[in-house]
Amino acid sequence: MATSNLELFKAIMERGFSRGDLTIADEVCAQELAEHEYLAKTNVPGPEILKSQIEDARNSIANLKLTIEATVETSDTVWARSKATGSNPRSGKPVAIDIIDICRFKDGKLIEHWGAPDRVTLLHQIGALPPPFSGFKPPSATHEQIKTLEDRVRKGTISDEAALRELHALLFAFDDANYQEKIRNAHDWANKYCSPGRSDQFGGRDMVRSHLLQELELAAQEAKELEGG
Repeated sequence: MATSNLELFKAIMERGFSRGDLTIADEVCAQELAEHEYLAKTNVPGPEILKSQIEDARNSIANLKLTIEATVETSDTVWARSKATGSNPRSGKPVAIDIIDICRFKDGKLIEHWGAPDRVTLLHQIGALPPPFSGFKPPSATHEQIKTLEDRVRKGTISDEAALRELHALLFAFDDANYQEKIRNAHDWANKYCSPGRSDQFGGRDMVRSHLLQELELAAQEAKELEGG
């Protein structure tokens, strides 16, 4: 009897992500896998994409365990909501996030995947993201922080991951729609900059970098005006 798509999905979650068994990728992934998850590899064979995702998840969360909480299955697709639990590899403190997966199968092989792990919650839990300010006057050096970030991006002295993390933190510096819109615009261009495939759609990394720097300049100006007010 053929294995159902839901059973294949459960095997990926239990054997792959919870136990770290990378051989599941060779068993269930088609060589051509259309992967849509943010920052996932796309230029390697399907099994290697899944292996990389398993390794990244288990490196991000120690003692990782995925528990499937809800599923919907159609003829070729499985929708699932899961809970990822474990601990921060650095501090040992517990972490728990929700994950949404959509997996499409054909002839017993995974051929397409969308994944949405709640990375913002994870960043808050590990202390990489501060909570939004609540009734607290933001520090007067916010525009200087943005200008410093702009300078580091311009010189290439900051990693893509660190730049995105700083942009996340800067978003909450002011409860002001115009300011937050400019930071979100910068974050959007930073996402494109971090993804070579997406950069090519917007004229290449140099063009995307130019847009990113422009948005950072606008955000710094807005922050300086707010601080002056």
